[in-house]
Amino acid sequence: MIRKILSFTVLVLTLTFSSFAETFSSEGYGQSLEEARAQALRELSLTFSNRIQSSSQARQSYASSGGKTASMREMDIRILVTSDMQLYGVSFETADNGKKGKEKKYTVRATMETSKSAPFYETEIKSLVKKIDARVAALPSLSANKEDEEWQSLSADYASFDKLEMVLVALSGENKIKPKLSSSDFRIKYERRAKENNTLEKAAENIAKAILSSSSKNRIYVYAPLFEGENTTTDFSVALANAVKSKLGNKISLTKIDSDSSLSGSYYFAPGSVNGEDIIVNYYLQESSGTVLASSGMIKIPYKVYSQYKYVPRNYDLHKEIAAGRTANPAFDISIRVNGERNALNFKRGDSLVIEVRATSACYIYVVGYVYNDEGDPLSYLFPLAPYAEGKEMFVKKISPKEANTWVVINPVVDNEVMNIEVIPPFGEETLQVFASTTTDFDEFAAKIPSYTETDDFFLVSGKPVETVSKTRALNVKRVANKAKNIVNTAENSVSYSTRK
Repeated sequence: MIRKILSFTVLVLTLTFSSFAETFSSEGYGQSLEEARAQALRELSLTFSNRIQSSSQARQSYASSGGKTASMREMDIRILVTSDMQLYGVSFETADNGKKGKEKKYTVRATMETSKSAPFYETEIKSLVKKIDARVAALPSLSANKEDEEWQSLSADYASFDKLEMVLVALSGENKIKPKLSSSDFRIKYERRAKENNTLEKAAENIAKAILSSSSKNRIYVYAPLFEGENTTTDFSVALANAVKSKLGNKISLTKIDSDSSLSGSYYFAPGSVNGEDIIVNYYLQESSGTVLASSGMIKIPYKVYSQYKYVPRNYDLHKEIAAGRTANPAFDISIRVNGERNALNFKRGDSLVIEVRATSACYIYVVGYVYNDEGDPLSYLFPLAPYAEGKEMFVKKISPKEANTWVVINPVVDNEVMNIEVIPPFGEETLQVFASTTTDFDEFAAKIPSYTETDDFFLVSGKPVETVSKTRALNVKRVANKAKNIVNTAENSVSYSTRK
């Protein structure tokens, strides 16, 4: 639950763009060149993830024919782009800031240009497609056990192909190099081979066995799988992730910082089934560079196994509502994260949260929160960024030119002290959605903030989150400001998490 000042939540809203960009760049800062360079690459990867996840071009490109597996394909794509993208053809510019001690001494700018980077991806995709085609052609000649192993390995190959293709589409707008058996058709065929698991422990055992048989990684960070590409965990996903951790034993890493790879999963209702039938789970092991190392393959879990858990995120319909009206411009982007993460976030009572935003240009921002729990109706509220201010100024924060392309903490500040946001009851799912505009007219921006009613716990916008979406939608439009005679870009993004005792 999130209170007026001290408790909070978040979800990730994707954006869309209608044309590809010629150049992508991000900056990193550190006390060493290696630290600054690594941060620049992480931020560049995040920039690609935002573009690809929201791209209407990508959605059309990866939609399956006939629509029978549209949900599955979109889910697979979205789970892949929540992780680091594979970056090739990156150039670096380095600056020594002349600072000492704990201050950031170096700045590194990482840049990818379509003309230089696209050929790298075309070469990688061509080599991978040749490998995939040969392996698919050889499947009929394999023994039953060998064939099962080959399908599992092919699952990782197809995941690698999808990630490479997504970046190439973002860079150049198209990819003409494709395997004879499409990704969608491969998943349809593989899904038919999925074997039922009669317990959650057995499903976790099969996932761990498949991953460990294909990789020797020792420090694996395990995320809870996400329902159909949504970014909020559920009771079922947390239980499955914990079971997988137990089966991986000493191979797991308890923190992302200490890990050298991550296990990200997703799940959905098997095509043709409805609520109350089989769930299909798929996990991918990936390096921090974005390289896909292994796949669990399709794991089938029947209703009798997962029905004891909550398995569909409550804010699922809200995601759909928000997604229906999104727009964006590649010239301006906004991101939001909690405790350094953006997906599969799950916190327990007493945990402290740090909320950050990252904008690619100077801008104004405001934030709307959405609350879902088992003790009351869903509601939406305004997040107080400046508790001592009055009126709508309380909800506005300015990101300065110096803060552009850096993560800025937006926790409320009281008496010059950043307030910790603590997880408190009641528990459930929550969302923070950030809205940003590059306008220089404060009054114009403040006028976009929805009206609210002050209660003991919230600056309440609406008791129904979907109604709030319709009220905030007006900000999500690119227009020309009459006074400045400059293009005013707007963007929005969100991040979700769930809380438990």
